[in-house]
Amino acid sequence: MNPTRLVCRLLLALGMVALGASVAQAKEFRFGLITPPPHVWTKAAAAFGEDPSAQTGGAHSVSVFPARQLGNEAQMMQLLQSGALDMVFLTIAEVSNRVPDFGAFYAPYMVRDIAHTGALLKSDAALQLLDLLPKRAGVVGIGYGMAGLRQIVSRDEVANEDDLA
Repeated sequence: MNPTRLVCRLLLALGMVALGASVAQAKEFRFGLITPPPHVWTKAAAAFGEDPSAQTGGAHSVSVFPARQLGNEAQMMQLLQSGALDMVFLTIAEVSNRVPDFGAFYAPYMVRDIAHTGALLKSDAALQLLDLLPKRAGVVGIGYGMAGLRQIVSRDEVANEDDLA
């Protein structure tokens, strides 16, 4: 299995996938992201989008909108809550604005490394947090995504430390 599909299927924590309530009626699902096309979340969303079309003979499809095409995270959360958007990767920062319990993920030194992070995100405690979303935020969380730990994200290429100046 290629790494993009693995990320898509595991949906491991800086991002959140949530589905709007009207998804069952849609034929073309809209998937919003804040990340640019080369980002692992966008690649995972694109790989995810291939499966419904292939498995339903084209009856259902997923259109991916990267790079804030549909707005910032707060705007996409509102679109999701209204049913105008079907799916979105959200950061814990945005989700914790609406459901403060998710702020627990910001506790320092909670994880040792990426493997430990993956285990935490699959834990009963993390999965139980998702159960809070329908009542408190009006969305359904289906899992967690992770792009790495303690990283710098840049829209421009960074080849060395001088590029950060």
